[in-house]
Amino acid sequence: MSLWCLSVLRQRRLQFFRTPLDKPIAAFVLLICFSFFYSEYPYASRLQAYLIIGYAGLFYYLINRQNGRNDIIRLVWFLVIFGSLFATSGLIFAGVNLPGDSSVSFSFVNSNHFAGYLEMIALLAMGLAFAYGGGKRFLLLALCVFISIAIFFSLSRGGVLGFLSGTAFFAFYYVRRKKISTLTLIAFAFSLFCFTVWLGNEAFFERMATLKEPLIAGKERLIIWRGASGIIGDNFWLGTGIGTFRYSFPRYLLKPVQTAISHAHNDYLEVIAETGIAGGLILLSGVIILFLKAMKCFSGDERSRLQPVGIGALSGCFALLVHGMTDFNFHIPSNAILFVVFSSVIVNSSALIQRPHSEKRMRMIDINIQAKFILPLYTAAAICAFISFAAVISPYIGEIHMKEARKHQLSEDYDSAYAHLNKALFWDPGNAGNMAAMGDLLITRSFLARSNSEKEWYIIRSLKYFEDATAACPVNSYFYSKKGFVLDRMGRANEAETALAKSVELAPANSFARYTLASFYIQHKDMDKAYDSYAHLLRLDLSFFPKVFESIWKVRPDYEQMKRAIPEIPAIRV
Repeated sequence: MSLWCLSVLRQRRLQFFRTPLDKPIAAFVLLICFSFFYSEYPYASRLQAYLIIGYAGLFYYLINRQNGRNDIIRLVWFLVIFGSLFATSGLIFAGVNLPGDSSVSFSFVNSNHFAGYLEMIALLAMGLAFAYGGGKRFLLLALCVFISIAIFFSLSRGGVLGFLSGTAFFAFYYVRRKKISTLTLIAFAFSLFCFTVWLGNEAFFERMATLKEPLIAGKERLIIWRGASGIIGDNFWLGTGIGTFRYSFPRYLLKPVQTAISHAHNDYLEVIAETGIAGGLILLSGVIILFLKAMKCFSGDERSRLQPVGIGALSGCFALLVHGMTDFNFHIPSNAILFVVFSSVIVNSSALIQRPHSEKRMRMIDINIQAKFILPLYTAAAICAFISFAAVISPYIGEIHMKEARKHQLSEDYDSAYAHLNKALFWDPGNAGNMAAMGDLLITRSFLARSNSEKEWYIIRSLKYFEDATAACPVNSYFYSKKGFVLDRMGRANEAETALAKSVELAPANSFARYTLASFYIQHKDMDKAYDSYAHLLRLDLSFFPKVFESIWKVRPDYEQMKRAIPEIPAIRV
Protein backbone atom coordinates (compact mmCIF):
# COMPACT_ATOMS: atom_id res chain seq x y z
CA MET A 1 0.00 0.00 0.00
CA SER A 2 2.88 2.37 0.80
CA LEU A 3 4.45 1.65 -2.59
CA TRP A 4 1.13 2.33 -4.26
CA CYS A 5 0.89 5.71 -2.49
CA LEU A 6 4.43 6.55 -3.59
CA SER A 7 3.65 5.64 -7.20
CA VAL A 8 0.59 7.92 -7.08
CA LEU A 9 2.70 10.81 -5.81
CA ARG A 10 5.40 10.15 -8.40
CA GLN A 11 2.86 10.23 -11.25
CA ARG A 12 1.10 13.22 -9.65
CA ARG A 13 -2.22 11.64 -10.48
CA LEU A 14 -4.66 9.76 -8.29
CA GLN A 15 -6.89 7.29 -10.10
CA PHE A 16 -9.21 5.32 -7.88
CA PHE A 17 -11.77 2.91 -9.26
CA ARG A 18 -14.97 2.68 -7.27
CA THR A 19 -16.79 -0.63 -6.76
CA PRO A 20 -20.28 -1.78 -5.75
CA LEU A 21 -18.80 -2.86 -2.40
CA ASP A 22 -17.57 0.60 -1.37
CA LYS A 23 -20.50 1.42 0.92
CA PRO A 24 -20.58 -1.91 2.83
CA ILE A 25 -16.80 -1.83 3.27
CA ALA A 26 -16.80 1.78 4.49
CA ALA A 27 -19.73 1.13 6.85
CA PHE A 28 -18.09 -1.95 8.38
CA VAL A 29 -14.73 -0.22 8.87
CA LEU A 30 -16.48 2.70 10.59
CA LEU A 31 -18.41 0.28 12.81
CA ILE A 32 -15.32 -1.57 14.00
CA CYS A 33 -13.53 1.74 14.67
CA PHE A 34 -16.55 2.90 16.70
CA SER A 35 -16.47 -0.39 18.63
CA PHE A 36 -13.27 0.77 20.38
CA PHE A 37 -15.48 2.95 22.58
CA TYR A 38 -17.56 0.07 23.96
CA SER A 39 -15.38 -3.02 23.35
CA GLU A 40 -15.01 -5.44 26.23
CA TYR A 41 -11.29 -5.64 25.41
CA PRO A 42 -10.14 -2.63 23.32
CA TYR A 43 -6.66 -4.10 22.75
CA ALA A 44 -8.08 -7.19 20.99
CA SER A 45 -10.45 -4.99 18.98
CA ARG A 46 -7.56 -2.83 17.85
CA LEU A 47 -5.55 -5.81 16.58
CA GLN A 48 -8.52 -7.27 14.73
CA ALA A 49 -9.31 -3.86 13.23
CA TYR A 50 -5.77 -3.68 11.82
CA LEU A 51 -6.39 -6.99 10.01
CA ILE A 52 -9.74 -5.94 8.59
CA ILE A 53 -8.45 -2.55 7.43
CA GLY A 54 -5.51 -4.39 5.85
CA TYR A 55 -7.92 -6.69 3.99
CA ALA A 56 -9.85 -3.66 2.72
CA GLY A 57 -6.61 -2.00 1.60
CA LEU A 58 -5.55 -5.17 -0.25
CA PHE A 59 -8.93 -5.30 -2.00
CA TYR A 60 -8.62 -1.75 -3.31
CA TYR A 61 -4.98 -2.25 -4.23
CA LEU A 62 -5.90 -5.22 -6.42
CA ILE A 63 -8.90 -3.39 -7.89
CA ASN A 64 -6.67 -0.53 -9.00
CA ARG A 65 -3.67 -2.59 -10.12
CA GLN A 66 -5.52 -5.11 -12.32
CA ASN A 67 -5.90 -2.90 -15.37
CA GLY A 68 -7.04 -5.45 -17.92
CA ARG A 69 -7.98 -9.01 -18.75
CA ASN A 70 -4.39 -10.22 -18.98
CA ASP A 71 -3.63 -9.00 -15.44
CA ILE A 72 -6.56 -11.00 -14.08
CA ILE A 73 -5.73 -14.14 -16.05
CA ARG A 74 -2.07 -14.03 -14.92
CA LEU A 75 -3.16 -13.69 -11.28
CA VAL A 76 -5.58 -16.61 -11.62
CA TRP A 77 -2.94 -18.83 -13.23
CA PHE A 78 -0.54 -18.00 -10.39
CA LEU A 79 -3.14 -18.90 -7.75
CA VAL A 80 -4.01 -22.20 -9.44
CA ILE A 81 -0.39 -23.26 -9.91
CA PHE A 82 0.51 -22.26 -6.35
CA GLY A 83 -2.55 -24.08 -4.99
CA SER A 84 -1.67 -27.22 -6.94
CA LEU A 85 1.89 -27.20 -5.58
CA PHE A 86 0.54 -26.55 -2.09
CA ALA A 87 -1.89 -29.49 -2.31
CA THR A 88 0.89 -31.72 -3.69
CA SER A 89 3.23 -30.73 -0.87
CA GLY A 90 0.50 -31.44 1.68
CA LEU A 91 -0.09 -34.94 0.33
CA ILE A 92 3.63 -35.70 0.15
CA PHE A 93 4.20 -34.35 3.63
CA ALA A 94 1.42 -36.53 5.09
CA GLY A 95 2.38 -39.61 3.05
CA VAL A 96 1.04 -40.51 -0.38
CA ASN A 97 -0.90 -43.59 0.73
CA LEU A 98 -2.29 -41.93 3.89
CA PRO A 99 -3.05 -45.12 5.85
CA GLY A 100 -5.09 -45.12 9.04
CA ASP A 101 -6.73 -42.02 10.48
CA SER A 102 -4.16 -39.43 9.37
CA SER A 103 -5.47 -36.23 7.86
CA VAL A 104 -3.74 -33.66 5.69
CA SER A 105 -3.22 -30.17 7.11
CA PHE A 106 0.34 -29.36 5.96
CA SER A 107 1.30 -25.84 7.09
CA PHE A 108 -2.12 -25.23 8.68
CA VAL A 109 -2.63 -26.18 12.32
CA ASN A 110 -6.14 -27.35 11.52
CA SER A 111 -7.02 -29.56 8.54
CA ASN A 112 -10.37 -27.72 8.19
CA HIS A 113 -8.51 -24.56 7.23
CA PHE A 114 -6.27 -26.47 4.81
CA ALA A 115 -9.48 -27.70 3.14
CA GLY A 116 -10.99 -24.20 3.23
CA TYR A 117 -8.00 -22.78 1.35
CA LEU A 118 -7.94 -25.51 -1.28
CA GLU A 119 -11.70 -25.64 -1.91
CA MET A 120 -11.47 -22.09 -3.25
CA ILE A 121 -8.42 -22.88 -5.40
CA ALA A 122 -10.05 -26.04 -6.81
CA LEU A 123 -13.13 -24.14 -7.98
CA LEU A 124 -10.99 -21.36 -9.46
CA ALA A 125 -9.07 -24.05 -11.38
CA MET A 126 -12.40 -25.42 -12.59
CA GLY A 127 -13.43 -21.98 -13.87
CA LEU A 128 -10.06 -21.46 -15.54
CA ALA A 129 -10.37 -24.87 -17.22
CA PHE A 130 -13.63 -23.83 -18.92
CA ALA A 131 -11.92 -20.67 -20.18
CA TYR A 132 -9.75 -22.87 -22.43
CA GLY A 133 -10.17 -25.93 -24.58
CA GLY A 134 -8.17 -28.98 -25.56
CA GLY A 135 -5.03 -29.82 -23.62
CA LYS A 136 -5.19 -26.85 -21.26
CA ARG A 137 -8.70 -27.77 -20.16
CA PHE A 138 -7.65 -31.37 -19.56
CA LEU A 139 -4.59 -30.25 -17.56
CA LEU A 140 -6.56 -27.79 -15.42
CA LEU A 141 -9.32 -30.31 -14.70
CA ALA A 142 -6.66 -32.85 -13.74
CA LEU A 143 -5.19 -30.29 -11.33
CA CYS A 144 -8.68 -29.67 -9.99
CA VAL A 145 -9.14 -33.41 -9.38
CA PHE A 146 -5.80 -33.57 -7.60
CA ILE A 147 -6.58 -30.56 -5.38
CA SER A 148 -9.99 -32.09 -4.62
CA ILE A 149 -8.32 -35.31 -3.46
CA ALA A 150 -6.24 -33.26 -1.02
CA ILE A 151 -9.48 -31.73 0.26
CA PHE A 152 -10.99 -35.18 0.77
CA PHE A 153 -7.90 -36.44 2.59
CA SER A 154 -8.03 -33.51 4.96
CA LEU A 155 -11.02 -35.40 6.46
CA SER A 156 -12.76 -32.04 6.89
CA ARG A 157 -16.51 -32.55 6.72
CA GLY A 158 -17.11 -28.82 6.38
CA GLY A 159 -14.43 -28.60 3.67
CA VAL A 160 -15.96 -31.42 1.63
CA LEU A 161 -19.48 -30.00 1.97
CA GLY A 162 -18.22 -26.53 1.05
CA PHE A 163 -16.40 -27.85 -2.02
CA LEU A 164 -19.42 -29.88 -3.16
CA SER A 165 -21.69 -26.86 -2.61
CA GLY A 166 -19.34 -24.67 -4.66
CA THR A 167 -19.24 -27.29 -7.42
CA ALA A 168 -23.05 -27.44 -7.47
CA PHE A 169 -23.18 -23.64 -7.67
CA PHE A 170 -20.75 -23.67 -10.60
CA ALA A 171 -22.70 -26.42 -12.36
CA PHE A 172 -26.06 -24.69 -11.88
CA TYR A 173 -24.87 -21.28 -12.96
CA TYR A 174 -22.44 -22.06 -15.78
CA VAL A 175 -22.77 -25.50 -17.34
CA ARG A 176 -26.55 -25.95 -17.17
CA ARG A 177 -26.86 -24.25 -20.60
CA LYS A 178 -23.91 -25.97 -22.25
CA LYS A 179 -24.15 -29.64 -23.10
CA ILE A 180 -20.44 -30.18 -23.72
CA SER A 181 -19.52 -28.42 -20.47
CA THR A 182 -22.03 -30.59 -18.61
CA LEU A 183 -20.42 -33.73 -19.99
CA THR A 184 -16.99 -32.40 -19.02
CA LEU A 185 -18.16 -31.75 -15.47
CA ILE A 186 -19.72 -35.23 -15.23
CA ALA A 187 -16.41 -36.73 -16.38
CA PHE A 188 -14.61 -34.63 -13.75
CA ALA A 189 -16.94 -35.80 -10.97
CA PHE A 190 -16.63 -39.44 -12.07
CA SER A 191 -12.81 -39.21 -12.16
CA LEU A 192 -12.77 -37.67 -8.71
CA PHE A 193 -14.97 -40.43 -7.32
CA CYS A 194 -12.84 -43.16 -8.94
CA PHE A 195 -9.62 -41.69 -7.59
CA THR A 196 -11.06 -41.47 -4.08
CA VAL A 197 -12.29 -45.08 -4.13
CA TRP A 198 -9.04 -46.31 -5.71
CA LEU A 199 -6.89 -44.64 -3.07
CA GLY A 200 -9.18 -46.27 -0.54
CA ASN A 201 -8.81 -43.99 2.46
CA GLU A 202 -11.25 -45.68 4.85
CA ALA A 203 -10.84 -42.85 7.34
CA PHE A 204 -12.49 -40.48 4.84
CA PHE A 205 -15.61 -42.61 4.44
CA GLU A 206 -15.81 -43.19 8.20
CA ARG A 207 -15.47 -39.45 8.80
CA MET A 208 -18.21 -38.61 6.31
CA ALA A 209 -20.47 -41.28 7.83
CA THR A 210 -20.68 -39.21 11.03
CA LEU A 211 -22.80 -36.69 9.11
CA LYS A 212 -25.68 -39.15 9.45
CA GLU A 213 -25.90 -38.12 13.12
CA PRO A 214 -25.05 -34.39 13.09
CA LEU A 215 -26.29 -33.76 16.63
CA ILE A 216 -23.80 -36.30 17.98
CA ALA A 217 -20.93 -35.45 15.62
CA GLY A 218 -21.30 -31.74 16.33
CA LYS A 219 -22.18 -31.97 20.02
CA GLU A 220 -19.38 -29.66 21.15
CA ARG A 221 -20.15 -27.16 18.39
CA LEU A 222 -23.77 -27.04 19.55
CA ILE A 223 -22.59 -26.09 23.04
CA ILE A 224 -20.42 -23.32 21.57
CA TRP A 225 -23.23 -22.05 19.32
CA ARG A 226 -25.57 -21.92 22.31
CA GLY A 227 -23.05 -19.78 24.16
CA ALA A 228 -22.56 -17.53 21.13
CA SER A 229 -26.33 -17.08 20.94
CA GLY A 230 -26.24 -15.93 24.56
CA ILE A 231 -23.69 -13.25 23.69
CA ILE A 232 -25.87 -12.08 20.81
CA GLY A 233 -28.93 -11.94 23.04
CA ASP A 234 -27.18 -9.68 25.57
CA ASN A 235 -25.40 -7.51 22.97
CA PHE A 236 -27.88 -7.55 20.12
CA TRP A 237 -27.32 -4.24 18.36
CA LEU A 238 -23.56 -3.57 18.44
CA GLY A 239 -22.00 -6.72 19.92
CA THR A 240 -19.09 -6.91 22.36
CA GLY A 241 -16.47 -5.41 20.05
CA ILE A 242 -14.59 -6.88 17.12
CA GLY A 243 -12.06 -9.54 18.15
CA THR A 244 -13.50 -10.09 21.65
CA PHE A 245 -15.36 -13.40 21.23
CA ARG A 246 -12.75 -15.55 22.98
CA TYR A 247 -12.81 -13.24 26.01
CA SER A 248 -16.59 -12.79 26.23
CA PHE A 249 -17.52 -16.41 25.58
CA PRO A 250 -16.48 -18.15 28.87
CA ARG A 251 -19.25 -16.49 30.92
CA TYR A 252 -21.84 -17.96 28.54
CA LEU A 253 -20.37 -21.47 28.62
CA LEU A 254 -22.36 -23.47 31.15
CA LYS A 255 -20.81 -26.87 30.44
CA PRO A 256 -17.07 -27.60 30.18
CA VAL A 257 -15.63 -28.56 26.79
CA GLN A 258 -12.45 -30.46 26.01
CA THR A 259 -10.57 -27.70 24.20
CA ALA A 260 -9.97 -23.99 24.75
CA ILE A 261 -12.49 -21.97 22.76
CA SER A 262 -11.10 -19.13 20.67
CA HIS A 263 -13.78 -18.95 17.98
CA ALA A 264 -17.45 -19.83 17.56
CA HIS A 265 -16.86 -22.44 14.81
CA ASN A 266 -19.45 -20.44 12.89
CA ASP A 267 -18.22 -17.22 11.30
CA TYR A 268 -21.73 -15.76 11.13
CA LEU A 269 -22.52 -16.23 14.81
CA GLU A 270 -19.11 -14.87 15.74
CA VAL A 271 -19.34 -11.71 13.66
CA ILE A 272 -22.83 -10.96 15.01
CA ALA A 273 -21.63 -11.61 18.57
CA GLU A 274 -18.76 -9.14 18.07
CA THR A 275 -20.41 -6.46 15.92
CA GLY A 276 -24.09 -7.02 16.64
CA ILE A 277 -26.93 -7.23 14.18
CA ALA A 278 -25.63 -3.99 12.64
CA GLY A 279 -22.34 -5.62 11.58
CA GLY A 280 -24.11 -8.77 10.45
CA LEU A 281 -26.48 -6.84 8.19
CA ILE A 282 -23.64 -4.78 6.70
CA LEU A 283 -21.66 -7.89 5.78
CA LEU A 284 -24.78 -9.66 4.50
CA SER A 285 -25.52 -6.69 2.24
CA GLY A 286 -21.95 -6.80 0.93
CA VAL A 287 -22.21 -10.52 0.07
CA ILE A 288 -25.60 -10.05 -1.61
CA ILE A 289 -24.31 -7.11 -3.68
CA LEU A 290 -21.19 -9.05 -4.70
CA PHE A 291 -23.18 -12.08 -5.88
CA LEU A 292 -26.09 -10.27 -7.53
CA LYS A 293 -23.93 -7.78 -9.44
CA ALA A 294 -21.51 -10.50 -10.55
CA MET A 295 -24.19 -12.98 -11.60
CA LYS A 296 -25.92 -10.28 -13.64
CA CYS A 297 -22.70 -9.41 -15.47
CA PHE A 298 -21.61 -13.03 -15.98
CA SER A 299 -24.96 -13.83 -17.59
CA GLY A 300 -24.05 -11.59 -20.52
CA ASP A 301 -21.15 -12.12 -22.92
CA GLU A 302 -20.44 -15.87 -22.95
CA ARG A 303 -17.50 -15.46 -25.35
CA SER A 304 -15.32 -13.71 -22.79
CA ARG A 305 -12.64 -15.82 -21.11
CA LEU A 306 -13.29 -13.84 -17.94
CA GLN A 307 -16.80 -15.27 -17.60
CA PRO A 308 -15.86 -18.83 -16.49
CA VAL A 309 -12.93 -17.44 -14.47
CA GLY A 310 -15.25 -15.05 -12.64
CA ILE A 311 -17.82 -17.77 -12.03
CA GLY A 312 -15.06 -20.06 -10.71
CA ALA A 313 -13.97 -17.33 -8.28
CA LEU A 314 -17.59 -16.73 -7.29
CA SER A 315 -18.08 -20.47 -6.71
CA GLY A 316 -14.93 -20.52 -4.55
CA CYS A 317 -16.34 -17.68 -2.43
CA PHE A 318 -19.66 -19.53 -2.18
CA ALA A 319 -17.84 -22.67 -0.99
CA LEU A 320 -16.05 -20.79 1.78
CA LEU A 321 -19.29 -19.06 2.81
CA VAL A 322 -20.93 -22.49 3.19
CA HIS A 323 -17.92 -23.82 5.07
CA GLY A 324 -18.12 -20.77 7.35
CA MET A 325 -21.31 -22.14 8.91
CA THR A 326 -19.33 -24.81 10.76
CA ASP A 327 -15.85 -23.32 11.05
CA PHE A 328 -13.86 -20.08 11.29
CA ASN A 329 -11.97 -19.87 8.00
CA PHE A 330 -12.55 -16.11 7.79
CA HIS A 331 -10.49 -15.71 10.97
CA ILE A 332 -7.51 -17.44 9.34
CA PRO A 333 -5.51 -14.65 7.61
CA SER A 334 -4.42 -16.76 4.60
CA ASN A 335 -7.98 -17.85 3.85
CA ALA A 336 -9.43 -14.38 4.46
CA ILE A 337 -6.80 -12.88 2.14
CA LEU A 338 -7.64 -15.45 -0.54
CA PHE A 339 -11.33 -14.54 -0.23
CA VAL A 340 -10.40 -10.87 -0.69
CA VAL A 341 -8.30 -11.71 -3.78
CA PHE A 342 -11.19 -13.74 -5.24
CA SER A 343 -13.55 -10.82 -4.57
CA SER A 344 -11.25 -8.47 -6.49
CA VAL A 345 -11.13 -10.95 -9.41
CA ILE A 346 -14.95 -11.14 -9.41
CA VAL A 347 -15.45 -7.36 -9.30
CA ASN A 348 -12.83 -6.61 -11.96
CA SER A 349 -13.97 -9.44 -14.25
CA SER A 350 -17.60 -8.41 -14.07
CA ALA A 351 -16.68 -4.77 -14.73
CA LEU A 352 -14.55 -5.64 -17.77
CA ILE A 353 -17.27 -7.90 -19.17
CA GLN A 354 -19.82 -5.14 -18.70
CA ARG A 355 -17.61 -2.46 -20.32
CA PRO A 356 -15.01 -4.29 -22.43
CA HIS A 357 -14.02 -1.30 -24.55
CA SER A 358 -14.24 1.42 -21.92
CA GLU A 359 -11.29 2.69 -19.94
CA LYS A 360 -13.68 3.70 -17.18
CA ARG A 361 -14.75 0.16 -16.35
CA MET A 362 -16.09 1.49 -13.06
CA ARG A 363 -16.89 4.95 -11.83
CA MET A 364 -13.46 6.45 -11.18
CA ILE A 365 -11.99 9.22 -9.10
CA ASP A 366 -9.34 10.97 -11.22
CA ILE A 367 -7.41 13.81 -9.56
CA ASN A 368 -4.30 15.60 -10.80
CA ILE A 369 -2.01 16.53 -7.89
CA GLN A 370 -0.48 19.99 -8.09
CA ALA A 371 3.28 20.33 -7.59
CA LYS A 372 2.95 22.46 -4.44
CA PHE A 373 1.17 19.62 -2.63
CA ILE A 374 3.74 16.93 -3.43
CA LEU A 375 6.15 17.57 -0.51
CA PRO A 376 3.40 17.85 2.17
CA LEU A 377 1.76 14.69 0.80
CA TYR A 378 5.10 12.83 0.81
CA THR A 379 5.58 13.88 4.43
CA ALA A 380 2.05 12.86 5.42
CA ALA A 381 2.40 9.51 3.60
CA ALA A 382 5.72 8.82 5.37
CA ILE A 383 4.25 9.66 8.79
CA CYS A 384 1.17 7.49 8.18
CA ALA A 385 3.33 4.61 6.93
CA PHE A 386 5.57 4.85 10.00
CA ILE A 387 2.64 4.97 12.43
CA SER A 388 0.89 2.08 10.68
CA PHE A 389 4.06 -0.01 10.62
CA ALA A 390 4.77 0.70 14.30
CA ALA A 391 1.18 -0.09 15.33
CA VAL A 392 1.23 -3.42 13.48
CA ILE A 393 4.76 -4.52 14.37
CA SER A 394 4.73 -3.57 18.07
CA PRO A 395 2.58 -6.56 19.19
CA TYR A 396 4.99 -8.94 17.44
CA ILE A 397 8.00 -7.37 19.17
CA GLY A 398 6.12 -7.65 22.45
CA GLU A 399 5.39 -11.32 21.77
CA ILE A 400 9.08 -11.99 21.09
CA HIS A 401 10.03 -10.53 24.46
CA MET A 402 7.18 -12.44 26.08
CA LYS A 403 8.50 -15.76 24.73
CA GLU A 404 12.00 -14.91 25.95
CA ALA A 405 10.57 -14.10 29.38
CA ARG A 406 8.89 -17.52 29.53
CA LYS A 407 12.16 -19.27 28.62
CA HIS A 408 14.08 -17.43 31.33
CA GLN A 409 11.33 -18.09 33.85
CA LEU A 410 11.47 -21.83 33.15
CA SER A 411 15.23 -21.76 33.69
CA GLU A 412 14.63 -19.76 36.93
CA ASP A 413 16.50 -16.73 35.64
CA TYR A 414 13.95 -14.33 37.06
CA ASP A 415 15.97 -11.15 36.58
CA SER A 416 16.20 -11.71 32.82
CA ALA A 417 12.53 -12.70 32.70
CA TYR A 418 11.62 -9.46 34.50
CA ALA A 419 13.67 -7.41 32.02
CA HIS A 420 12.01 -9.05 29.00
CA LEU A 421 8.54 -8.60 30.48
CA ASN A 422 9.21 -4.91 30.97
CA LYS A 423 10.19 -4.67 27.30
CA ALA A 424 7.06 -6.59 26.30
CA LEU A 425 4.92 -4.13 28.26
CA PHE A 426 6.74 -1.20 26.65
CA TRP A 427 6.34 -2.45 23.07
CA ASP A 428 2.84 -3.84 23.47
CA PRO A 429 0.87 -1.51 25.78
CA GLY A 430 -2.69 -2.52 26.49
CA ASN A 431 -1.97 -6.25 26.38
CA ALA A 432 -3.60 -7.55 29.56
CA GLY A 433 -1.89 -10.92 29.17
CA ASN A 434 1.54 -9.32 29.53
CA MET A 435 0.38 -7.44 32.62
CA ALA A 436 -0.88 -10.63 34.23
CA ALA A 437 2.37 -12.43 33.31
CA MET A 438 4.33 -9.75 35.16
CA GLY A 439 2.02 -10.19 38.14
CA ASP A 440 2.63 -13.97 38.10
CA LEU A 441 6.40 -13.43 37.99
CA LEU A 442 6.28 -11.08 40.97
CA ILE A 443 4.25 -13.64 42.95
CA THR A 444 6.90 -16.26 42.18
CA ARG A 445 9.63 -13.90 43.36
CA SER A 446 7.68 -13.20 46.54
CA PHE A 447 7.91 -16.90 47.45
CA LEU A 448 11.69 -16.74 47.01
CA ALA A 449 12.17 -13.47 48.91
CA ARG A 450 14.29 -13.69 52.05
CA SER A 451 12.71 -10.96 54.14
CA ASN A 452 9.09 -10.13 54.93
CA SER A 453 9.52 -6.58 53.66
CA GLU A 454 10.78 -7.87 50.32
CA LYS A 455 7.87 -10.32 50.09
CA GLU A 456 5.41 -7.53 50.83
CA TRP A 457 6.96 -5.34 48.13
CA TYR A 458 6.58 -8.06 45.49
CA ILE A 459 2.98 -8.76 46.52
CA ILE A 460 2.00 -5.09 46.40
CA ARG A 461 3.63 -4.73 42.97
CA SER A 462 1.87 -7.85 41.65
CA LEU A 463 -1.51 -6.51 42.77
CA LYS A 464 -0.94 -3.39 40.69
CA TYR A 465 -0.34 -5.46 37.55
CA PHE A 466 -3.40 -7.63 38.13
CA GLU A 467 -5.52 -4.52 38.67
CA ASP A 468 -4.17 -3.11 35.42
CA ALA A 469 -4.98 -6.42 33.69
CA THR A 470 -8.58 -6.47 34.95
CA ALA A 471 -8.99 -2.82 33.95
CA ALA A 472 -7.68 -3.52 30.42
CA CYS A 473 -9.73 -6.71 30.01
CA PRO A 474 -12.55 -6.78 32.58
CA VAL A 475 -14.03 -10.04 31.24
CA ASN A 476 -11.08 -12.39 31.90
CA SER A 477 -11.73 -14.85 34.73
CA TYR A 478 -8.07 -15.73 35.29
CA PHE A 479 -7.07 -12.14 36.05
CA TYR A 480 -9.69 -11.86 38.80
CA SER A 481 -8.68 -15.22 40.21
CA LYS A 482 -5.05 -14.11 40.56
CA LYS A 483 -6.12 -10.74 41.91
CA GLY A 484 -8.18 -12.51 44.57
CA PHE A 485 -5.21 -14.70 45.50
CA VAL A 486 -2.98 -11.64 46.00
CA LEU A 487 -5.63 -9.76 47.99
CA ASP A 488 -6.05 -12.76 50.25
CA ARG A 489 -2.29 -12.88 50.93
CA MET A 490 -2.44 -9.21 51.84
CA GLY A 491 -5.16 -9.93 54.40
CA ARG A 492 -7.93 -8.18 52.47
CA ALA A 493 -10.35 -11.09 52.66
CA ASN A 494 -13.55 -9.28 51.67
CA GLU A 495 -12.00 -7.83 48.51
CA ALA A 496 -10.45 -11.23 47.74
CA GLU A 497 -13.83 -12.94 48.01
CA THR A 498 -15.37 -10.37 45.65
CA ALA A 499 -12.59 -10.90 43.09
CA LEU A 500 -12.80 -14.71 43.28
CA ALA A 501 -16.60 -14.64 42.98
CA LYS A 502 -16.21 -12.39 39.94
CA SER A 503 -13.83 -14.96 38.46
CA VAL A 504 -16.49 -17.67 38.78
CA GLU A 505 -19.16 -15.34 37.37
CA LEU A 506 -17.06 -14.70 34.26
CA ALA A 507 -16.35 -18.41 33.72
CA PRO A 508 -19.04 -20.53 35.39
CA ALA A 509 -17.82 -23.69 33.62
CA ASN A 510 -14.19 -23.17 34.67
CA SER A 511 -13.45 -25.88 37.24
CA PHE A 512 -10.25 -24.26 38.52
CA ALA A 513 -12.01 -20.92 39.18
CA ARG A 514 -14.65 -22.70 41.27
CA TYR A 515 -12.02 -24.78 43.09
CA THR A 516 -10.03 -21.63 43.94
CA LEU A 517 -13.14 -19.94 45.37
CA ALA A 518 -14.10 -23.03 47.38
CA SER A 519 -10.55 -23.34 48.73
CA PHE A 520 -10.74 -19.70 49.84
CA TYR A 521 -13.90 -20.46 51.84
CA ILE A 522 -12.28 -23.56 53.38
CA GLN A 523 -9.21 -21.55 54.36
CA HIS A 524 -11.42 -18.99 56.12
CA LYS A 525 -13.59 -21.68 57.73
CA ASP A 526 -16.76 -20.51 55.97
CA MET A 527 -18.04 -24.07 55.61
CA ASP A 528 -21.54 -23.37 54.27
CA LYS A 529 -20.20 -21.47 51.27
CA ALA A 530 -17.40 -24.01 50.86
CA TYR A 531 -19.84 -26.95 50.71
CA ASP A 532 -22.00 -25.12 48.18
CA SER A 533 -18.99 -24.19 46.00
CA TYR A 534 -17.59 -27.72 46.07
CA ALA A 535 -21.00 -29.16 45.11
CA HIS A 536 -21.13 -26.87 42.07
CA LEU A 537 -17.57 -27.88 41.19
CA LEU A 538 -18.30 -31.61 41.31
CA ARG A 539 -21.35 -31.20 39.11
CA LEU A 540 -18.99 -29.80 36.49
CA ASP A 541 -15.94 -32.03 36.96
CA LEU A 542 -15.88 -35.28 38.94
CA SER A 543 -12.09 -35.52 38.63
CA PHE A 544 -11.80 -32.96 41.46
CA PHE A 545 -13.46 -35.32 43.97
CA PRO A 546 -10.19 -36.55 45.61
CA LYS A 547 -9.00 -32.95 46.09
CA VAL A 548 -12.39 -31.90 47.44
CA PHE A 549 -12.48 -34.81 49.90
CA GLU A 550 -8.94 -34.10 51.12
CA SER A 551 -9.51 -30.34 51.48
CA ILE A 552 -12.68 -30.75 53.55
CA TRP A 553 -11.34 -33.65 55.62
CA LYS A 554 -8.36 -31.61 56.79
CA VAL A 555 -10.67 -28.95 58.22
CA ARG A 556 -13.69 -31.01 59.32
CA PRO A 557 -13.34 -34.84 59.27
CA ASP A 558 -17.05 -35.61 59.44
CA TYR A 559 -18.80 -37.86 56.91
CA GLU A 560 -22.23 -36.40 57.62
CA GLN A 561 -20.97 -32.89 56.98
CA MET A 562 -19.06 -34.12 53.93
CA LYS A 563 -22.36 -35.14 52.29
CA ARG A 564 -23.34 -31.49 52.04
CA ALA A 565 -20.57 -30.96 49.48
CA ILE A 566 -21.49 -34.05 47.46
CA PRO A 567 -24.17 -33.52 44.78
CA GLU A 568 -26.78 -36.18 44.02
CA ILE A 569 -24.58 -38.07 41.58
CA PRO A 570 -24.70 -41.88 41.99
CA ALA A 571 -21.06 -42.37 40.96
CA ILE A 572 -19.92 -40.17 43.87
CA ARG A 573 -22.53 -41.24 46.43
CA VAL A 574 -21.51 -44.90 46.15
